[in-house]
Amino acid sequence: GGLGVSELRRLKQLEEENQQLKQLVADLSLDKQMLQDVLKKKVLKPVQRRHVAQHLRDAYRISTRRACQLVSLQRSSWYYQP
Repeated sequence: GGLGVSELRRLKQLEEENQQLKQLVADLSLDKQMLQDVLKKKVLKPVQRRHVAQHLRDAYRISTRRACQLVSLQRSSWYYQP
């Protein structure tokens, strides 16, 4: 009842692909963290963060919630009208 040669080969291939995907996720997570750190250190005013979030929302067709989250903007600031 062991695995055949082709099954072992396929398993090895899937393990390699899984490892590559894990590395990709790790790299993208680090990129995201670095960009968020840069945004925080730049000390952007909420109105500037709102403009960045608006651009992300329009350019990448993401939700307002996600755009605000990416630029560390409170959603109440998004909807605030002076």
